[in-house]
Amino acid sequence: MHYGIPDFLEAFFPSAKYQEVAENFLNRCKTVTGVEPIFNDDTHRFESWPDRTNQEQVVPWMKTFIKELEEFSRNSFTTNDEGSHSRAFFGLPNQVIEGHVAKRKLDAGFISAADLESGQETLTYFWTTILGSAELKQNEAAERAAELSLAKYARILLTTQGTRRYALGFTLCGSSLRVWLFVSVGGMASKRVDVNKDPLQFIKVMLGFLWMRIKSKILFTHPEKAEHYLDEL
Repeated sequence: MHYGIPDFLEAFFPSAKYQEVAENFLNRCKTVTGVEPIFNDDTHRFESWPDRTNQEQVVPWMKTFIKELEEFSRNSFTTNDEGSHSRAFFGLPNQVIEGHVAKRKLDAGFISAADLESGQETLTYFWTTILGSAELKQNEAAERAAELSLAKYARILLTTQGTRRYALGFTLCGSSLRVWLFVSVGGMASKRVDVNKDPLQFIKVMLGFLWMRIKSKILFTHPEKAEHYLDEL
């Protein structure tokens, strides 16, 4: 597996609109009082970011954050962008994902918003409906274990969704996030993004998972400089 690929995030989330919307959302987090999430410039962190970064604390935080981001950005992407489709974040780390011989649980991920009934936490999820996967650990010391788990999930996604050319996901270890791309022969990752130290980049990544155009052609440069065109999340 390849780590810290230069310009990885710029290749996957190149839209100027991501930058504009991310800046506007971060500005709201800094200036609008009483509305979560709140970003504190003095401490340089989201005020509600959990002190204990375990699944039980981080998954609810991510759900709230992404729900607010989706609602804030909805008009920017659904009004003019043909091919953009809303996705929803789910987090049920203790529930087995159905549809594969291997009985595996997935910490969190993204599915089509149409497949998620708001407020229903007892849904049965199937590997064929997962659009992006996530593995959460409490700190960076567990990053290697998170990567191996994410690779296993990617392999299942590629086998259960036969038309997919790649699987996209991320690890979140403490406040350190990496975006991962997996193809049949291996995986490659972005540089680390800290949720609190680099909030703008974090917001752009989450916007990408929410709104990446399903049928767009995204130019990505492989470590060996070979160019690959990828056409689905």
